[in-house]
Amino acid sequence: MKKKGIILFFIIVLIIGLLMSVLFGFKKYMEEITIKKVDYEEDYVILKLNKNGQCAIDETKSNWIETDKKMCKIYLEKNQKNVYVRNKMGRIFTYKVNESDKPILDFSLSYDKTYLAVGGVDSIKYTLDDLRSLSASYKSEDEQIANVSSEGVITGISPGKTNIIVTILDISKKIEVEVSNLIIPAPSEFDYNKEYLTCNKYTAEDNDKLDEILKYRVNRGGESTRAGAIEAARFITLEMPYRFSYFSENGRLGNYGGAPLVDGEGRYYHQGLYLHESRFVQIEKSMYGPMPWGCMLYSSPSGGMRKNGFDCSGFISWVLYNGGYDVEDVGAGVSSYKDLTDLGHLIKLSDSLNDDSLKVGDLLSGKGIEGGHIAMLAGKKDGYFYVAESLWHGGKDNGAQLRKYDSNTILNSFYWRVDMSDYYKLDGNLTDFWKN
Repeated sequence: MKKKGIILFFIIVLIIGLLMSVLFGFKKYMEEITIKKVDYEEDYVILKLNKNGQCAIDETKSNWIETDKKMCKIYLEKNQKNVYVRNKMGRIFTYKVNESDKPILDFSLSYDKTYLAVGGVDSIKYTLDDLRSLSASYKSEDEQIANVSSEGVITGISPGKTNIIVTILDISKKIEVEVSNLIIPAPSEFDYNKEYLTCNKYTAEDNDKLDEILKYRVNRGGESTRAGAIEAARFITLEMPYRFSYFSENGRLGNYGGAPLVDGEGRYYHQGLYLHESRFVQIEKSMYGPMPWGCMLYSSPSGGMRKNGFDCSGFISWVLYNGGYDVEDVGAGVSSYKDLTDLGHLIKLSDSLNDDSLKVGDLLSGKGIEGGHIAMLAGKKDGYFYVAESLWHGGKDNGAQLRKYDSNTILNSFYWRVDMSDYYKLDGNLTDFWKN
């Protein structure tokens, strides 16, 4: 009996040892399990550990697929109770999830600063580093300056600066919001009732701030991309509170087509806006200036005093230059010397009006095979085409604008489309239209 008791004792010790080995082995395997990005509606997750300590998740509890990661971390919803694990020996264990465990994740905002007009809006967008469906909450630090809806739409209320706090679970990030009365909310169409810019409407500080906002708009679209150029065109025609007059150029910065060397008179081939005399330091050579946009200046081709502004090629050259493309201060038309139509491939507009190859950012050249007018397609929506151009017309049609065309009127106004795909190379954050 004594001998049997000793044998039974050793058997019990052996069993206990085996159990302890299993338990400690399980603990070891659990310490190695670190699977990231888990999103399950059910209360289980299945992991496989192979001989190299690799692990994988399996939703079906039948297919055990290996991964190439030796360490993973499990992110679980709070209502998930069990994790099922199969180790390298094929044993399946159940691990009870600690209710106090908090999921760990991160997210990134599509932007951390924005500029708004009073009444202007912007939508918050973020990328979640987790596969679960998690919602963000939003809070404005000063709702007198800007508020934010539960859907993440920021609205400018009054001039000033504040922060919008974006929170997902226990992680918060902020967006700096600056509301300015120097800009207006972009309308769905060009406002022909806007006043024309007159002389000395802006201070040097105003000019600096507007240059900053313009640069921000271009960068958000993507500097040196198709979208960046379009953002420059949309900003100056839609967000500026004044209109810019047409001015027949007195010359250019290069000797193209025999034009005299003149800077800032019907053309302004520099970064930013030309709203204050502080910009005179950039002007290289004047004929009758220098004078900022909106100030009266003698136009030699017109033979009289006019408000300084843009001619057609001066406008498109400025748009492209501020979008990140140094196209040189060249003119319009299809000619033997360099001009804006040489930037891409000339295609008859009638051959591509209704196909996907006609993209916003492409240039349009005037009626007739020789052109003579240049513009940019800056928007498409519901069968209409929105063209950024500076026109010499009387009344409300004068100057830089974003003109709306239907298919018939655009074909009656333009002959060539300049396919800019090879020139831009990158589309950036491209949108066919500027408002949802």
